[in-house]
Amino acid sequence: MTPDDVPEEAKPPGLRAAAVPEGARPYLALAQRFGIGDDGYRSEVVENLSEDVQNALLGYRHQYPDAVDAWLCGEESKSSSPSPEYVAFTCLYLAADYAAAIYR
Repeated sequence: MTPDDVPEEAKPPGLRAAAVPEGARPYLALAQRFGIGDDGYRSEVVENLSEDVQNALLGYRHQYPDAVDAWLCGEESKSSSPSPEYVAFTCLYLAADYAAAIYR
């Protein structure tokens, strides 16, 4: 399964750069691609990545930006209705972490 094969309802909506901390904006495209809310679909996508995409996702994880970490651990983490951008970056984190576990 590729990100294109994921049902629309499991994909993140169009993400807004203005809703993301400046230090996280370079990773917006990754969040749009891997911010899959459904654990099963996200895992299946990660398990079927090409080597180039594996490297991009693993690179994100190994160089995990402080700005993203601060945002994901900040006030919005306590929200009962976080923004779509916050959810997508959380799912990106989960995808990158899973990729690191299976592509060592």
